[in-house]
Amino acid sequence: MESNTDPNKPKRVFINDVDEFSSRNIAKFLSRCEAGKTFEEEEEGEEASEEPSVRFQVVGTVSSSACGEETAFLRELYVSPTRDDLFQLLLECDVVVYNVSESSSPQQVDEASWAVTALHEAAESFKAQKMFILVSSVMGWASTAPKDPSNKDELPSDVEFWKRRPHPRFKSLNTLEKVVIRLSKMKSKLKCYVVAAGLQYGLEENIFHYFFKVSWMLETPEVPVFGQGTNHIPTIHVFDLGGVIQNIIQLKPKSKYFLAVDKSKDTLESIVESISDVLGFGRVCRLSMEEAVAMKALKPQETDRLSIDLHLDAANVNRLLSLNWRCQSGLVQNMESMVQEFKDSRQLQPIRICLLGPPAVGKSTVAEMICKHYKIHRISTGKIIKEKISQLVVPQLPHR
Repeated sequence: MESNTDPNKPKRVFINDVDEFSSRNIAKFLSRCEAGKTFEEEEEGEEASEEPSVRFQVVGTVSSSACGEETAFLRELYVSPTRDDLFQLLLECDVVVYNVSESSSPQQVDEASWAVTALHEAAESFKAQKMFILVSSVMGWASTAPKDPSNKDELPSDVEFWKRRPHPRFKSLNTLEKVVIRLSKMKSKLKCYVVAAGLQYGLEENIFHYFFKVSWMLETPEVPVFGQGTNHIPTIHVFDLGGVIQNIIQLKPKSKYFLAVDKSKDTLESIVESISDVLGFGRVCRLSMEEAVAMKALKPQETDRLSIDLHLDAANVNRLLSLNWRCQSGLVQNMESMVQEFKDSRQLQPIRICLLGPPAVGKSTVAEMICKHYKIHRISTGKIIKEKISQLVVPQLPHR
């Protein structure tokens, strides 16, 4: 079955690994968009035109272990298809989105390389033009030198994407990007694009989930900042990343490489402090990245991502796309709404219990057991008084 040639029919969009945070939320974003309208415009309830709406039909793959997950936003779902079956599925789609921005495993990278190469080889038989979008990662830029170290406003930009240098453990991403870019330069019915995404946040959270979870649980008074924490992390809300992909599908820009990052210059320390301020006790401590792995707070690849120190200029996104930003100013500036998204997405509602009784009947023991069972914080009069005393500031009397 070939992709449709009727412009009034829904565009069929393939996304791999929709059981993962990034692909799942990109799929949700696109499934709620009309092909000529942004998701934000949909949410605002703009009046529908007299023309019938043309929506994206999103299909995707999941691993066999994710079969029970909610996928109502998908038109069709395929569980661990063989390559022959997967290729036939790709041929049925107008747009193929391969997302390797989160795990970048050798299997993912190899499959994405195979997919774009196989589609390119079959392009002569296409009845209509198709599009391949690789969603890569800013880790492919992690070792890029600044354009001018003395000028902080001169940032590495996607306008000069060929100057990028990858993190030593993410060289396979760079190789994959080169394959897609090389094919994009060839005259073909397959248009190819690369989107290098910043570390993604929002909704149920992923790379920053540990810090949100620790702050919410209130089991420790301090949220750990791993490493020095002074490194600047390029980020983007996952729905803004979806907006970049939607814009590329609609506008078919001439530029083939896009950095998808917001305008923030947040450090890891400022991000964790902000999460703790809004969701927890407002205090942080410092631990090493090795301790993060040892205590299973982070995976080794996550420590690499959270150690990136880079300022980037998303010039092509800003000048070529018409993006209705959700969080252009970044995670820290939008922390209140991000915390609310986190609570809503994970259906977190605080449990409040008042335990009363006469003296010496074991209220404290029962309270500790209840708190441990429900994983909630115990508030006691003694602790509150002690904490408030520690926060008192001795007034400075003027010298006479």
